[in-house]
Amino acid sequence: MLTIFAEKRTKLGKSASRLLRKNNKFPSIIYGLDIVPVYIEINQDAFINMMSIPDFNKKKIIIQLDNNVQYHVKIKDLQNHAFKRKILHIDFFVQK
Repeated sequence: MLTIFAEKRTKLGKSASRLLRKNNKFPSIIYGLDIVPVYIEINQDAFINMMSIPDFNKKKIIIQLDNNVQYHVKIKDLQNHAFKRKILHIDFFVQK
C-alpha cells in the first residue's frame, strides 16, 4: 500500500495549474462514489519516485491530505508531458 501526501488546492484554472507545475507540483482531482470532487496538488518528484516501484499500478494508493483525511483511490487517468519526465495531471477514483 502506497501513501501519497497532498494538499488541497484553493485556486483552480489554467494559470493556477501552470504556477503549480512551475513550482514542481502538479494538479490532481479525487472523485467518485457520491463524494464532492476534491482538488489537490501533489509533489512532482515524490510521485515520480513512487512510480519507479515495481507493480506500481497494481498497488493500493492512499492519499493523505493536510487535515488528516484519507482517500483509498486508484488512478483513473494520468497525463504525462510529451517529452519531459513530468506529470501534467492525474484523476484519482475513490474505491470502497
